[in-house]
Amino acid sequence: MQVILESHPNGQIELIYTPSEPNARGVSLFRLKEGEEQLNIFVNPGTGYINGTLGDKVLFNQIKEFHEQL
Repeated sequence: MQVILESHPNGQIELIYTPSEPNARGVSLFRLKEGEEQLNIFVNPGTGYINGTLGDKVLFNQIKEFHEQL
């Protein structure tokens, strides 16, 4: 959590998901709200390294939003 909050000091963590599936490969997912934007941040829990970030404009999130508006 410290790494996430240091890299996004104005963000609010909404969800921490630590999958237990064997193929998850030790990656935790943090859902963060920063202003109007929602980010999904993937973190290696052993090293604290941020593996990647997906924002609201990712195709999957746009499809989900479109579906919710129908």
